[in-house]
Amino acid sequence: MRIDKEKLILYLERLFSINFFIFLSLAFYSKTLVKVCFCFGFLLYLSFTILKYKKYFYKYLIPSTPLNKPILLFLISAFLSTVFSLNSSHSQEIFFQRYIPYFIFFFMGFTLNKKSLKSLYICLIAFLFSSIIFSIGAIRDYLLFHPNRLFTVFGKSFIFISEFLLFILPLSYALFIFSQDKILKILSFINLALSIPVLVWHGSRGVWVTILFTLFIVSLFNFKRFFLWFVSIGVIASILIFINPNFKERAETLFRPLSRATLDDRIDLAKTSWDIFRTYPLFGAGLGMFEYLYKPVRYEPSYIHYHAHSTFLEVLSEMGIFGFMFLGIIVFSFYRVGLRNLKLLSGEVFPYFAGISGVIFAYTFSSLFGSRLLVGVSAPSLFWAFGGMFLALGEFVRKKS
Repeated sequence: MRIDKEKLILYLERLFSINFFIFLSLAFYSKTLVKVCFCFGFLLYLSFTILKYKKYFYKYLIPSTPLNKPILLFLISAFLSTVFSLNSSHSQEIFFQRYIPYFIFFFMGFTLNKKSLKSLYICLIAFLFSSIIFSIGAIRDYLLFHPNRLFTVFGKSFIFISEFLLFILPLSYALFIFSQDKILKILSFINLALSIPVLVWHGSRGVWVTILFTLFIVSLFNFKRFFLWFVSIGVIASILIFINPNFKERAETLFRPLSRATLDDRIDLAKTSWDIFRTYPLFGAGLGMFEYLYKPVRYEPSYIHYHAHSTFLEVLSEMGIFGFMFLGIIVFSFYRVGLRNLKLLSGEVFPYFAGISGVIFAYTFSSLFGSRLLVGVSAPSLFWAFGGMFLALGEFVRKKS
């Protein structure tokens, strides 16, 4: 029986889309599922690209985006850091198991969403549903166990809840205040209502500041109209913080930003990063080497700061000046593309742009004082996928205009 090639390509593309929707829905909950979605998605993408373009498939394997050159230069820098690493075996694992998948997720997000808003709409619906379940699980654990700080969801350890809040809150806020779609508006409102207490109870001061600042930036698109929403969220969060002595004490340290109580061991982390960079200025000590070279001033079995608490400082120490520079160019390119596309946006597209740009801003801004963009599996993979979706939206707008 002869197989219709066009139908086969269509089926593979649909499976690719479904796989991406599953990834967005389940990335919070399982690193294993993220890796499965990555492998399955890459195989599907490779398959339908080969079927479409045959022997010339390699020309179309990597879609053209404004970030292609910076990403290529960054990966070359990461490869050289791996070659000259103090432990090349460990660095090689990080290069192939983290860095390469991050950017493949980026290209997946771009490829899926560059032609129409429908796939982007489904992506956001899938993510919002997942976010609601995530926040319900976090609230359940706080009410059941009354921890000093919230680090579990449905009884499962989630040390870095804050990373997922950087996606949930900016996206939900923008879609709620700007979108005219009833489903998006309802799901976004539910997410806001559930995730604000989770934000407070998790107790990450850096994420408190980042979220508030991001919501303010998003509100500026129509500040007179949405000022009250911004203030209301700020007031609700403040009440939840100051009725709890533990969170009140943490919040008060924000007014003493240079005190030891605020900086804690971040001074030692930053100093270690700088010392490593001075020793290995060109290509750094190698991917993943910070956690080996850092010697905590105080050691506890539950100690979690095995990273520099700043993506940019960590890249500076592990990849040297070149990696630091190319990562900065990638982040700057996101902002440049967003500002360039801002004047082309129409009513239908704008809520998507505001929401995803809020995620991009929140995640990159928080990376100044958190190891986020290039550390871990679930949240960074989500970020780079959202980055691809962000550029795809810009591509769609330019073609339409």
